[in-house]
Amino acid sequence: MDARTPSLVAAPILVAFGVEPSRRSVRMWLEDEGYEVGETAATASTIAYLHFAQAPHIVLLDYYLPPGTAEPLLHVVTLDATLQRHRYILSLRPDRLMQTFSDEAERLIYTLCTDVLENPLDMEQLRAAIEQGSGVTARQGVQALPLRVAAHSAHHRPGTLSAALAQVARRLHLSGRG
Repeated sequence: MDARTPSLVAAPILVAFGVEPSRRSVRMWLEDEGYEVGETAATASTIAYLHFAQAPHIVLLDYYLPPGTAEPLLHVVTLDATLQRHRYILSLRPDRLMQTFSDEAERLIYTLCTDVLENPLDMEQLRAAIEQGSGVTARQGVQALPLRVAAHSAHHRPGTLSAALAQVARRLHLSGRG
């Protein structure tokens, strides 16, 4: 299998991005790579899509999914076994990371997301996140895969996405909330 051929076990992918040009470009790239792709643009439509999906999906989830953030969606996932069968990869824009996440948002990200990727997405990191965890649901991901944080820079400098989320993961693990 060449590097551009998706794994035979790769689940369908849902691109849940509020910004239409970003959603469209990611969808087109994934379709060109051979993945089965759906898309949603808001929290409510994402919940509905995933609730009625026939197969478990890999959900590429923009943290700033309208009408606010992905936190309400992730909270619903904790309450709905149907939504827990999907795997969540979170996408964050580093220019918006200057905000402080609530304790609940940090817990939800650490508990439900198997990967956190910096947006704009590096397609090689996205491909690796999809392929490394194909078939792993959010709940299984907590036990089977550590939270992987991928930033474009190779270094974990203070203030970067990877440093901030690695710090969140360490704090949650040390406090017993993870």
